[in-house]
Amino acid sequence: PLKKGSVLPAFSEISWLTPHHPEDLDEVAVQALMAGRQPAGLREIERVAAVRRLAEHGWSDHSIGRQLGVCDRTVLRLRQTHQIRSGWSA
Repeated sequence: PLKKGSVLPAFSEISWLTPHHPEDLDEVAVQALMAGRQPAGLREIERVAAVRRLAEHGWSDHSIGRQLGVCDRTVLRLRQTHQIRSGWSA
């Protein structure tokens, strides 16, 4: 419970604290992201799954960002936060 006068954390902060189970993942949303579409109701868990899969296939942060519609810095932040290794090599 929140104390009176306390400030609610931002949604993005809550999503990092909430454990996700694999069955929570919207596979259709992940596939849409990987195909370059932006599905409605996209959650962080789907974006992270798409980043993980594309990185595993050797995509650079820049390429992943272009595909997902975010900057490469966002991709780097997601990879670092979720301990996703870069699969890209020059």
